[in-house]
Amino acid sequence: MVVESASLPDQGIELMRGEVIKQSRKFLDEYDSLLLHKELYRSLFLYTLESVRDDVVKLLQRFISLPTEPFQHGVIECCGISFEGKKEYTNHYQHVHNLKAVQFVTLCEMKLALAKIAIFQRTIHGYLRAGNLSSCEMIYFLKQVLKKLNNTIDF
Repeated sequence: MVVESASLPDQGIELMRGEVIKQSRKFLDEYDSLLLHKELYRSLFLYTLESVRDDVVKLLQRFISLPTEPFQHGVIECCGISFEGKKEYTNHYQHVHNLKAVQFVTLCEMKLALAKIAIFQRTIHGYLRAGNLSSCEMIYFLKQVLKKLNNTIDF
């Protein structure tokens, strides 16, 4: 499925779309390591992630329709355990995953994480300005990014 309107030459748009796909994959692969610092620098990370989320939503809305109802959580699985509610999952995450990672966080790692998020956001901004072509692969990865961002911002 390819949706298009007129703007840049096709080759330039293809390169930009490829870059969005590449950066989306990279962002998804590194997402958990980027969020090791979320609890220490909560307001900074949440502001940054909400900004990225808004840009991803704008880009997705250009090519597909997104549901308008608020994000609903289903059953969340982690470490082979299913969690029905947000509070149970948050407690599990704090005790098992987050506390160990927070002890070893450095300022340099935090800056690197913010730089990686900024690179992804710049790629999305560039495609918002000039991109007019989509593909199933690009939409799939952007939906995966949006899902992770929604989970993180909500918890």
